[in-house]
Amino acid sequence: MTTPTNDTSHRDSDRDPDRDSEYAARRQRSGDDDWSSLGDPAQRGRLVVAEKVIEKIASQAASEVSVSAGRSGGILGIGAHTDTTARPKVTVELSGRTATIEVETGVVYPTPLKQATGRIRDHIISRVQELTGVDVRRVDITIAWLSTGTEPNEPRRLQ
Repeated sequence: MTTPTNDTSHRDSDRDPDRDSEYAARRQRSGDDDWSSLGDPAQRGRLVVAEKVIEKIASQAASEVSVSAGRSGGILGIGAHTDTTARPKVTVELSGRTATIEVETGVVYPTPLKQATGRIRDHIISRVQELTGVDVRRVDITIAWLSTGTEPNEPRRLQ
């Protein structure tokens, strides 16, 4: 059992800027900031990126493409509605440092589907590789619905 303490010395707001700059100067003079002496990063340890992390990154990347839409609300998918601000559903199969990604998304109508899926695929591949270093072998995209722009979360216009 641990006992909570009231030690607040680690808070940034409590630090003295003059002391911190002196400490940084001492570290720099002593060579503590010279990371080259540590050697190749690949030799110091390994990095494991979970499938769930890649799923979240890919889902966010898909939502960053303006024509992509997700679903929100409902319970266990029942009663869910199209939401252009929600992230699409993504599943990832990871084999070593190579990922296969499946995306279920909606697309804003009218958009050429081939062009839309190409934009979504390219953006997902780019972001996943940039942020994780994992190679993306394939991105399968299922367009599950079209968003007409008159969804409940969007303002309705009088005609």
